[in-house]
Amino acid sequence: MTPTLKVLTSERINQYAYSRPVTRNSAHSPHVDVSIYKDTMANNKEVLVKAVRRKTAGHEDKYRQLRRNFQAGNNLMNGELSIKKEVAVLTSSRHPNIVRLWEVVDDPSYDRVFLVLEYLAGGEIQWRNENENSPILTVEQSKRIFRDATLGLQYLHHLGIIHRDIKPANLVWSFDQSTVKIIDYGISHRNEENLKRPASASCYREKTISKPNPTLFTTEELTKQRGTGYFMAPEVAWTPPDNTLSSPSIDTLSSTMHADVFQIPVKRPAITKAIDVWSLGVTLYCLLFGKFPFQIPSDGNDNYYHTKYMLFREICTQDWTVPDTMGSDSLPTGGRAATNHDEVIALLDSMLRKDPNSRIAIDCVKCHPWVLSDIPNPQDWLFLTSPYPPKQNHWAKQVGLSLRARYIVCVDGKGEGLYNLLKKELEVCMKDKVLESLMKNGEWISFMGRMCDWFHGAVGLLQSLLSPLDQAYVPTVKGTRSINALAYDIFNDRIFGHAGVSKQLRENLSTWIAADRQNSSGERASRSSVAHLLRHFIAHDVYFGSSQYEQYLLTSTEEYYVALVATLNHDMYDDPSAFFEIAYDLIEAEVERAEEVFPPQSRQSIKETTIRALFILPKVAGADNFNDNWLDRLKWLATPETVKAYVTSNRVPTMGKMYHLLSTLSSVSGSRAPLKVLSNAWKVYIHNIVSDIVKVTSTGSAAPDLEEKMVPNLLKFKEQAEGIIDVAFISKETNKRDGDFSQALSDGFISGFKTRRVKPAEMLAKYLDGMMRKGQAKFFESLSKSNSADGDAIAGATQNAQDTLFHSHLLQVLGLYRFSEDKDVFRTFYHRQLTKRLLLGRSASSDAEVAMLRMLKEQYDSEFDMGETMFKDLALSTELMNEFRNHRLVNGMSDDNLDVRVLQRSAWPFDVSKKQILIPDGMEQQLSNFATFYHKKHGNRTLDWDHALGTMSLKTRFRSPGKDVVEKELSISFLEIREVQHSIDDDDLRRTLQSLACGKKKLLLKEPPGRDVNDGDMFLFNDKFVLSEEGKKAGYKIHVNSIQAKVSVKESATTNRHIQEDRKHLLDAAIVRIMKAKKQLEYEQLKSQTIEAVKRHFAPEVEEIKSRVEALVEQEYLERAERVPGQKPMFKYVA
Repeated sequence: MTPTLKVLTSERINQYAYSRPVTRNSAHSPHVDVSIYKDTMANNKEVLVKAVRRKTAGHEDKYRQLRRNFQAGNNLMNGELSIKKEVAVLTSSRHPNIVRLWEVVDDPSYDRVFLVLEYLAGGEIQWRNENENSPILTVEQSKRIFRDATLGLQYLHHLGIIHRDIKPANLVWSFDQSTVKIIDYGISHRNEENLKRPASASCYREKTISKPNPTLFTTEELTKQRGTGYFMAPEVAWTPPDNTLSSPSIDTLSSTMHADVFQIPVKRPAITKAIDVWSLGVTLYCLLFGKFPFQIPSDGNDNYYHTKYMLFREICTQDWTVPDTMGSDSLPTGGRAATNHDEVIALLDSMLRKDPNSRIAIDCVKCHPWVLSDIPNPQDWLFLTSPYPPKQNHWAKQVGLSLRARYIVCVDGKGEGLYNLLKKELEVCMKDKVLESLMKNGEWISFMGRMCDWFHGAVGLLQSLLSPLDQAYVPTVKGTRSINALAYDIFNDRIFGHAGVSKQLRENLSTWIAADRQNSSGERASRSSVAHLLRHFIAHDVYFGSSQYEQYLLTSTEEYYVALVATLNHDMYDDPSAFFEIAYDLIEAEVERAEEVFPPQSRQSIKETTIRALFILPKVAGADNFNDNWLDRLKWLATPETVKAYVTSNRVPTMGKMYHLLSTLSSVSGSRAPLKVLSNAWKVYIHNIVSDIVKVTSTGSAAPDLEEKMVPNLLKFKEQAEGIIDVAFISKETNKRDGDFSQALSDGFISGFKTRRVKPAEMLAKYLDGMMRKGQAKFFESLSKSNSADGDAIAGATQNAQDTLFHSHLLQVLGLYRFSEDKDVFRTFYHRQLTKRLLLGRSASSDAEVAMLRMLKEQYDSEFDMGETMFKDLALSTELMNEFRNHRLVNGMSDDNLDVRVLQRSAWPFDVSKKQILIPDGMEQQLSNFATFYHKKHGNRTLDWDHALGTMSLKTRFRSPGKDVVEKELSISFLEIREVQHSIDDDDLRRTLQSLACGKKKLLLKEPPGRDVNDGDMFLFNDKFVLSEEGKKAGYKIHVNSIQAKVSVKESATTNRHIQEDRKHLLDAAIVRIMKAKKQLEYEQLKSQTIEAVKRHFAPEVEEIKSRVEALVEQEYLERAERVPGQKPMFKYVA
């Protein structure tokens, strides 16, 4: 407890009277005053008083408040923190080589704290001649100082204290210069970790040692570079390495390797008590040679931080040298050579090692022959100077044994005898005690685990008691092993290597695992007991390896499941999905068991072995590779029918389980063949569904709209298939879709489209025509009625969201177009439908049409350039009509609302109708006026009128005021000139009558009523139209929507005929172009190059290519080369 300050004057502190000041060292803190006082109550004995200022004047109230809420650690000022650490260390220390703290006096004004210390009148160690940079101490004097410092440091390490600043300036002589004591504990560190890790394995701390204050001694403090630069260990002076150094790893270096450059570790090594050993070694070097072992390189830069950095780099990377002589008595050193040097050089060599893990411990320093060389009875001295009190208890006996072993090894040099005795006793113990106990016990798993526990503890005790063998004897004698390695080798040889023990352990483990798999009710060891034993197997290095316990357990696991699956496979041959469910549950149970019992390194192997045994046929005995039919079980398990069953029963996650199991099999076998089985089944399933969708026809009255539903059904199925991939076929490695299954989806669609050539491409073009004709509003309306997912998405969507959804749907349709090899079919039908939309004014948006054409040309088919010419024609026609109207206005003619589109025949994919209908005289005159105007501008051009694509306005009267009726021109011709009906195509006539009589706006009445126009139907003018609901809604002009001319069977056949003709021309041109370039080719080569040349348009059949080659031979473009025996058919180009 800190005494209260009763007297405080400039001459007195309590009973201590001021005597004289102590000369301030430049390194001292300005907040610390050191003076000599006399203790008036102890015969004026001189003491050293260190006064540490806690605050500055004028801030008393503020610091009193801080003091009241005092928290140790970072809240303290550096001076106060330092003094509190020093007090904490000194109050727990009582040793002849540690300075004594008599008492601490606290200033009630919270101004200062006074430390009353033992006064060491002998002064600090003087070790060199400053002018000559040479030693002033003899070797014996240096040894005496070093020995006292070692004893004090050993005691500190015993208490868990790291001094952190050992140097000659902190070694002070007593009054009579008989003893050296360690001072200055301001940056010392003490924590629980240091207590748990004594200076050597032989040290056992007393139970009475107090634990350090965790708020005062923080772990963070150890990471700071504190101490004196020249004496810092490499791990303290550590700075991040740069790329300028290249040398061996520090783990491979020892102090006997005199490399010019050492490599700096990438990470800072742990700060331990080894830093004090390094500092003590530097101190010994200074005492012997009068200079520092590591000097600052002279490069002309005196900047403090640069100098500090260069010194630290020297300490971390450079080796130290040995002068020829040491001490002021100039004794020869023998250099660094291992055979010639003095014992003290060997001691320095072990203390100044860059790697702290290989640095000698302070206990071994104390026992070094050089330290003990002039002591009459070294064994007694070691025991008497031990920091462990010689009490008659368990700890003292162990310490005594440890010291005895240290003396035998380090002093008497009889380490070999002790080592051989240890080896002999271990052999006897394993044979007579351990093995005998095992053979008498019936419960092997639990008993072996307990036996291994005992063995590990006994080995730890031996390592502690006989640590000198590991530290001093084993490293110097080739062929010897550490105590741990020796004990484990003997145990493995005598116990685990015993045939009877090995057999019993394997049988017991096999029996236990079988019982656990079957969940039998009999008594057996717990899973934790088995796991405990396996951990011991790993520690003894008998678990891993081709002939060890892991391999045995894996083999027995495989044999168990191979036998089990043979039975399951026989019983469930007709139900592969049920077999998979059971197999998956077995794998899950095995994985769960492995998690609880087996070490982490074995768990994946257990899982892989189980999966392999369940799903792959076993190898032939003696074979290195799998059988040729090793995938037969997977082919039975993963079939298109199985995939279909999983999809239709909504068990897609189960299919995902199968995928992940087969992924594991693929990694085990080193081949993707297992996954290929499933991906092929997936591909065939896709092919079958797509084939069923595209093969439907609209022939017959029972299914008139099936072909119209082809594209919606394909889109729906593709969306479903992609959703299945996202659920079931996601790779765990990449967290993305498995590319094989995405490719299988594409391949399945492509092969499915091939089952009905031409038609899928045609229907895709028609579907896009419907989208572009309706526009977004009507498209979304029809989509909502279809109850699709996209229909649900548009409810309440913003305009931008609708635009995005419409564009997304277009891309989905075009995604199907990629699967079709009939590019020319799609292109032809799309162009024809585009023509009708543009000329009949049915397109929802010209901008959308232009954007669609651009996307088709740039991303899908470069041949989509005809549409550009169409839009140019329409633009030129608009300009022409403006000129025509201006011409009539200038010539005083009235505007007759005529609108003519002049089109290039080559740019529009339709034939001009050969049948001409009769038109009214007024309209005939308007057309004649335009023709006259046109021929004046383009006299060499001919106009062919196509009235089937025109429209006109007809004025009629109902029972209410007149309304204009806008109707197709054919309808007007039919109403006015009934007798010429034979001049109109039958399909067009029927469709026109349907528009007038069967649509929403019924301007005609049909008898009998119905949807279709049949022969014998009678049509009447509906003069009561305005009284109907549609008539009431109609405005002045009534727009009669013509029933859209679906591509008829006849028109489709005509279009396909044109496509086939175009294909012949394409094939002819491609063959001639190839032969012209090559001059001569084999038929197979010509065939493959022809397919490559036209693949952008379509995928030709082999028979088509063959027939075109024959035709070109007949037309004398090609000729057959003379047949050479053994040579394939050859064709030549005829120029």
